[in-house]
Amino acid sequence: MSFVDGRLPIGTPTSPYVHHVVMLGFDLWLRDNFPWAIRYADNVFVATATRQEANAAKWRIKNFWWYELGIRAKRHTARIVHIDAAGTDICGYRLYRFPGKGATDHDKGITLVRRSTLESARKADNDRSWASYFGLLRHADTYRIMQQIERDMKLSQLTARIRIDREMDAKNIPMQNVPQLQTLTLYKYEIRQSKGEDNWIKCLIGTPELNKETGEPTGKTLAYEFHGNYQGIIRWIRELEKLFPGKEFLPIEDARIVNECGYIFEGSTNQLRYIEEKTL
Repeated sequence: MSFVDGRLPIGTPTSPYVHHVVMLGFDLWLRDNFPWAIRYADNVFVATATRQEANAAKWRIKNFWWYELGIRAKRHTARIVHIDAAGTDICGYRLYRFPGKGATDHDKGITLVRRSTLESARKADNDRSWASYFGLLRHADTYRIMQQIERDMKLSQLTARIRIDREMDAKNIPMQNVPQLQTLTLYKYEIRQSKGEDNWIKCLIGTPELNKETGEPTGKTLAYEFHGNYQGIIRWIRELEKLFPGKEFLPIEDARIVNECGYIFEGSTNQLRYIEEKTL
């Protein structure tokens, strides 16, 4: 189904799946040898600290492909670029990083599409052609451009409302309101660092929805997110990561967050109950 005369055909339904199977060994090698790297089909994006490291990474990848997989990398498309200066092009998107920004700062960078793609999207003249470009633009910072195109084409009936997918996107709940929740479940989280130190966390939580009139559970789970520099929560989760690699401890169910010398998960700290001589 996948191979013809020992060759992998292009464009068949099984080709993308088989491609990932063939590249699995490379993906594992890529993960183990570089701090940050990603592959999509034959596009590989590796972030390094210096130009020398980037050049070494390029040739290591090319050699791996040739000697381990029998694949020849394109000669003129492998480039080493300074992401702060010129940005980089991967999978049809142009990624730019703004220098001098910390992990928790706003406006750290921007994601655009290729100029040729944008010009073609502006020329889309029917629902079917616009739908293809819509799928590309919705993952870039092109919200206003998409609104303008739909307004000019009068395509509001196509999408009704442009929605952008964001990781752990839910209604924000102020941290002072979180302890008022009877119980919650932590589904996902992201911890960021500044100068090598954990100083920010974003959590996606769920809590049972209650009927406003009767106070009885409706059977649905409300989704919220909170974020900030909550060291009590960050330090406890880091300890869990040591015990359960791969975030196997998620989801954390039937939990509560309390404000006790800072916000913490209830029961996650060794607190004093009595004053004893040895504790003074």
